[in-house]
Amino acid sequence: MLRTCLLIICALALTACGPSMYVREMKDSRSALVFGYINENKGSMQFHWVQLKRTDAAGNEEYYTTHSDRDGMFYAENLPPGQYQIHRIGWGNTPMGSNAIAGRGELWSFGAGGKTTAMQVKPGVQYFGSFRFTFIESKKIFKSDSFSFERAGSPSESELLKRLLTYTEGTHWTEAIKRRMTEL
Repeated sequence: MLRTCLLIICALALTACGPSMYVREMKDSRSALVFGYINENKGSMQFHWVQLKRTDAAGNEEYYTTHSDRDGMFYAENLPPGQYQIHRIGWGNTPMGSNAIAGRGELWSFGAGGKTTAMQVKPGVQYFGSFRFTFIESKKIFKSDSFSFERAGSPSESELLKRLLTYTEGTHWTEAIKRRMTEL
């Protein structure tokens, strides 16, 4: 009996600690589900998160951290409409606001260069794009890693929608994704 209780407690603890790969239910009809893909020059990029920066008309900034399937695809649900751009990508510790949590991990910050990824997010399901990340040079003292980041032709929006569909089961996002798939 004690052994069974301990196994149940351990299983619940592991479930609670692990990151959820499933999309949360749609909050309201004005929210957006955005998704995209980052490919490293060697294959899919093994990043853990993408941080999006939203800027409103008054210039105020808010940051949103996406989920990642750790095979190149990223997504974030229930985002308010607005102007977004990729601000940072990384593995390990997740970012908070405009600063990363101290500790293990690696991040690549886009700064002003993130404007090349800018897009206007509207309610519904929206493709952020597929991108290619190419590492160029390691950090030097007082300098950041150098890398290039450009739009890529694959995988397509349609391919990523099929993958995203597996994470939305049982939510209202499923129907929105299916509608978008029929539009393509």
